Amino acid sequence: MDENEAAIRERLTAVESSVKSAHHRIDNIEELTQSVKSLAVETKYLKEDISDVKEKIDVIAGRPSQILTVIITALITATISGFVGFAITNLLK
Repeated sequence: MDENEAAIRERLTAVESSVKSAHHRIDNIEELTQSVKSLAVETKYLKEDISDVKEKIDVIAGRPSQILTVIITALITATISGFVGFAITNLLK
């Protein structure tokens, strides 16, 4: 029986060691899971921030064409007003 008990003790010690090692690995996996969760949340917020910045860039990129439209409209209006003024001045002479 002593040999049998010794073998059982050795196996029990090996099993305890294996269980302890498994618990350490599980703890590490739980830490990694929390890290991945944190990264996912940060990525979500980063994506929202990038979307906001993209919208602002689109607005800013559209401004030059708006300014150009206003300038062209002003030039056309000034030119037509000049011609009309010239025509009226010549008609009144």
